[in-house]
Amino acid sequence: MTAALPWLFALAAGSGLAAALYFTWRSLRAAFGAHVPEMQVAIESHARQTLLERKQALLASLSDLKFERDAGKVSAEDFEDVSASLRAQAKTVLRLLDEDVEPFRDRAKALLAEELGGEVDAPYRSAAPEPSSATSEPSSANTADPSADTEPSTNAAREDS
Repeated sequence: MTAALPWLFALAAGSGLAAALYFTWRSLRAAFGAHVPEMQVAIESHARQTLLERKQALLASLSDLKFERDAGKVSAEDFEDVSASLRAQAKTVLRLLDEDVEPFRDRAKALLAEELGGEVDAPYRSAAPEPSSATSEPSSANTADPSADTEPSTNAAREDS
């Protein structure tokens, strides 16, 4: 036991020295502006949470405004003015939230392409809607019976029971 005691102290001293060097290295990196991921994630998370809370508050305000207009408490002109202001603020918040995830979009597409075995492209992001022509002839798809594409009616379901 007495022969192992110096080795035990040497091991404890070496572990302490390694820990001290590690924390000194991290402190120096942070002091000289190196990227500290834990701090950055916490800052970004707080900023994103603030934006999400602002988005919820704006949506609630729009809902309350519509209710007050329907109740007759707000005039049509006031509703349009306040609604336009709230919608502009909401648009800004949504744009900021979208920019927040933009750096991850390419990585997500790559992971999806790898998983699905092909190129993944969101059509609502890449393609602009095609303009409709008012003078064009209606196609057979547009004149088809709209009820043909929907689920069977509840009467048909009742007949089966």
